[in-house]
Amino acid sequence: MSTPLYNVPSGDVNGIISRLEREQARQRAVDRETTPEAIFQTDMKHSYKLECELLHAKYEDDEIDRIRLGIADSNYWQKDADFAAHCLLNALLANLRKRHTTDGVTDFRSMSTELRRLSEEQGQSSQQFRRQRDTITDEQYWETEAEHFKRESARHEFETREKWRSDLGAILSPAQSESDNGGETATQEFLHCRGMMPSVMPEEC
Repeated sequence: MSTPLYNVPSGDVNGIISRLEREQARQRAVDRETTPEAIFQTDMKHSYKLECELLHAKYEDDEIDRIRLGIADSNYWQKDADFAAHCLLNALLANLRKRHTTDGVTDFRSMSTELRRLSEEQGQSSQQFRRQRDTITDEQYWETEAEHFKRESARHEFETREKWRSDLGAILSPAQSESDNGGETATQEFLHCRGMMPSVMPEEC
């Protein structure tokens, strides 16, 4: 007995094919997102630092430094000098910090003073130091200095007023002010001498 043939409507076939194609496209997109791209050895950037480490393994440290002296590239030695200066500064700061630290507390004020002295010994002028200090951008640093100078200015003004009152009191002492006129004259002479003659006093006095 032969199997009967069935005719599938063409519209249904086209719909099935379309759905299959969409599903395949979706699956490919999912695979791209979940599967990392293969990283091949040829994609890695060559590391000369690693190469030097492998080459250095054949020599002792002193031999490495001796062989390096044969390098004639100026840019290479400029970078090497910058690194050496960085190492020197770190060593200097470590020694200074140790010397200026007592009971775990570091006196950074005395440490800063010594660093400035060492800079001057190397030829840095006070003017150069101030110009470089002006490049500091830390606002908290400048706020601390501004507040200190405001307090210092107020203290100086207070001491100046107290000194003026003390000097004026000495001029107007009982022994020197036997009369109102005599006291007034002595006061005016004192003010003229100090350059502080009040503007409210008439010129003829």
